[in-house]
Amino acid sequence: MNFVAITFEEAPEVTAFLQEHPFHFQHLIDSKSYIKNLGVKLYPKTLVLDQNLVIRHIVGLPKDATSHQQDLQTKLEGVLEQ
Repeated sequence: MNFVAITFEEAPEVTAFLQEHPFHFQHLIDSKSYIKNLGVKLYPKTLVLDQNLVIRHIVGLPKDATSHQQDLQTKLEGVLEQ
């Protein structure tokens, strides 16, 4: 299983945070364009993907957000193809 954090924060802020709260996985910093392409407006958000990169769960959304989940899946696939 792989974990990736995507943040709009810049390197100095992320580095300082990680020194106090170490997370040992990939961090995509200063990623406003990725966040915009995914349509993420509320934080934090956790996406659980299967081995085929299909979104299986989104934590941080209302339970009735199926259409948003499908839209986010389409956007995520576009970002991953880049």
